[in-house]
Order: sequence, then C-alpha cells, then structure tokens
Amino acid sequence: MPACFRHRDLLACRAFSLLELLAGIGITALLAAILLPMVGRMKAQAAETRCLANLRTLAQGVSLYQAEHAGLLPPNYAFSGGTTEQIWTVVLRPYVGIDDLGRTGSGLDQMAKILTCPSVSLATDKPTKWWESNYAAGLCFGSDGSSQRMAGRKASSTVMFMESKDKLRSMYATPLPWESVPYRHSDAVQMVFLDGHTEARKQADIPKSFDDPFWGAKP
Repeated sequence: MPACFRHRDLLACRAFSLLELLAGIGITALLAAILLPMVGRMKAQAAETRCLANLRTLAQGVSLYQAEHAGLLPPNYAFSGGTTEQIWTVVLRPYVGIDDLGRTGSGLDQMAKILTCPSVSLATDKPTKWWESNYAAGLCFGSDGSSQRMAGRKASSTVMFMESKDKLRSMYATPLPWESVPYRHSDAVQMVFLDGHTEARKQADIPKSFDDPFWGAKP
C-alpha cells in the first residue's frame, strides 16, 4: 500500500478517536447533570428517614419510661445548674438501650447519635454535652426537673419532641417557641406526638398560640 494511503488512514483513525472522546465527554456531562440532583434528593430523603427514626426512638423510650413511672413524662430542666437526674436527655438513656448515665464517656456519645439530626452539617450545631440536643421536648414536659402527668392533654394533638434550632435547649423556649422551629427537611420540621405518631409540617402549619393543644402548655 502506498505511503500516502497509510498516512490518510492514520489521520482518519485519529480523527475518529477524537470524535469519540468528545462524544464521551458530552455524555458524561449530561449524565452528571441528570444524576447529581437525584443523588442530592436521595441523600436528603435518607436524612429525613434517619431523623424520623431518632424521633421514634425517643418516643419509644418515653413510652417505656411511662410504663415504669405510673404514666409520668420524663423530667426536664430548662435552666442552668440542673443535674443529670432532672433532664430527659440523660434520664431516657436506659430506655433507649444505653446503660451509661455519665456526663461524659460512651453513654454521652451513644445518646448524641440519637439526639443529632442527620441534616445538621456544622459540627458546632451538633450536641456534645449531656444537656444538648437537636430535638426539643414539648412544653408538656415542664421545666423544673420534675416528672409531669399527661392528664388533660390529647395525645394525638400534643407534640412530644420536635426538631430545634438551638442545641442548648432541651425544650422549646417561651414566650414564642414557634420562632425556634427549624425547617431542615424540604422546608418542613419533623416531630413526634404523645401518641407516638410522626409528622412533617410546613411553617404555615405550626400553631402560633399557647391555646392550641399542639404545644401542651395547658392541660
């Protein structure tokens, strides 16, 4: 075969390989544009699922606590100077499978996994102390470190635990707790009620009055 033909064939092969490369890059970019948002949505859905699992675990712990304490809710202390016996973030540990009640150590680390919302990304926003939590208790828990009764409250309408903006608060703060609600999951906040059912609510669906049984401020 003449050298000129061999040269043309070589150029043609090289040109074809370059076209293939460009086509491959284009297809890869197209797939990335399609798949990346899908991956993001899947991660968000997984975080929502784990968050709900945390809330259900806490609700189950409360149910077990009530079974041993004549139906009383675990204690909560909303001020500085409290003890581990006065706050649900520690009191509930044995009822969610954690034996260590120490202020530091393995018990703290294990409970922190339950008290951390998976959608919280900043390390500074994650609970690291025995009184910290990304979930706040409803006002029905009280705030003076004593166990409260559920009497007079409708379990299906009163929130037990709900996501919180402030990890330093173990319960929703007054006077306007509805201003401390985060909307981390598809612009919604996740919660569990006294009867154990869970919900995700948009901002417009959060009651803004203590007269509403949702907050549990009034029996």
